[in-house]
Amino acid sequence: MDISSIDTRHGTSNTYELSRGNSFPFTGYPFGMNYFAIETTDDNWWFHPEAAHYRGFRLTHQPTMWAGTKGDFASVRMLPFAGRTKGLTDVPYAPHLSTFNPTKLSIMQKNDHLNTTLIPTEYGALCHLRAADSHMGLIISFPTEGEITKAEGNVIEGYSLQLNAEGTVPLKLRFIIRTSVPVASVRELDPGFLEISFEDSTDITLRLGTSFISDEYARMHIPSQTETELLEEVTAVWNAKLNKIEVQDNDSERVATFYHNMWRAFLYPMKLYEMDESGMPVHYDMHADIVRSGYLYTNNGFWDTARTVYPLYSLIEGDEYPKILEGFVNSYKEGGYMPKWLSPADGGGMPGNLIDAVLADATIKSVTPALEETFLEGMLHSATIQDPGNRLGRKFQNDYAEYGYIPADVPESVNNSLDYAYSDWAISVVAEHLGKKELAAEYREKALSYRNSFDLKLESPKVH
Repeated sequence: MDISSIDTRHGTSNTYELSRGNSFPFTGYPFGMNYFAIETTDDNWWFHPEAAHYRGFRLTHQPTMWAGTKGDFASVRMLPFAGRTKGLTDVPYAPHLSTFNPTKLSIMQKNDHLNTTLIPTEYGALCHLRAADSHMGLIISFPTEGEITKAEGNVIEGYSLQLNAEGTVPLKLRFIIRTSVPVASVRELDPGFLEISFEDSTDITLRLGTSFISDEYARMHIPSQTETELLEEVTAVWNAKLNKIEVQDNDSERVATFYHNMWRAFLYPMKLYEMDESGMPVHYDMHADIVRSGYLYTNNGFWDTARTVYPLYSLIEGDEYPKILEGFVNSYKEGGYMPKWLSPADGGGMPGNLIDAVLADATIKSVTPALEETFLEGMLHSATIQDPGNRLGRKFQNDYAEYGYIPADVPESVNNSLDYAYSDWAISVVAEHLGKKELAAEYREKALSYRNSFDLKLESPKVH
């Protein structure tokens, strides 16, 4: 399967009332630090494939529509213009003449004959603007919160902030754009919309670098290769992922659906680490407001993925999966609990503590033997110490420890009770694997608490 056959609009025909996939049309690297798409509306479901207008290219970190506006914890919107679309913040485009692919996003604006092609890099992108009219520019705005700090010469700089800060300061995405044509003028349109015009040219290249660490890292991430070289690179990376599994079927639509779903399986979790000058991974610790060594990942809810995505990674993703697991361990060390719903730090969403199932599966498959003792430590921490804020780990652990179940007046009591019992079994698996026989036996017994959610005195209904 070649990545060129993937249309990122697959599964994106959604509204709040009706979902046909609940997916965004993301262009970017597998497990990328940033994703790119176009925005067609201003709500949580900000893209619809049947829209005839768009509001700009969106650099995004949104994991799900259901997360709401704050779910996109750092984003930037960039709308190119040429000639008569200058000053407009919503312009028509031609979906049938545009390309929506994981490796390339190409948007045709027919009324001003402007074509914009975006090729993603691991930590940035290259944008190529071509138009018949030489009066071109960008309108930059922020779906979350941000600011342009410099727009002069051949440089545009700025930042975007997360809305739900966990540390002493919000997580800050810095971006730097090098332009092939100098900036001619800057003016504010509506509040929050900045119009940047370039000197006359019908062909402009923008090179974008981003970083959650510093301006220096953002500059390091500005791509220097040609558009062709960058496209070849990201295509090769995606084809290596898709060709891990080969399927055949007489029904070509079923094959296409399989590979569209497989492509999406490599989108999350997203990288939240960068490489330093010596080639070692580093990341920003949102809790301590410092830069630390090691991997970090975000945008994942284990309630949804524990039994699906991660067992798949354990079978076919030998390169990235050990790094992902190390990233989750770093989330535990820095945030205090093994994560439940990362975006960007752990928000504690959804019932249960199903990362335990992920860690048990990875342990018995020996994905990262050096981390297994830490896996068990983190699992036991959640199983014995309830978060004082009733948010992280097993937030109803005290009730579960006292009764062997969670009382009915607690939200999602049965779901949490069953998931905690499942986590106890996962702990027993890891303990057994590490030779801790008594601990394994203790948690195998605790795992039987699932039976407390059923009233054995009630007769089963008769089936006729």
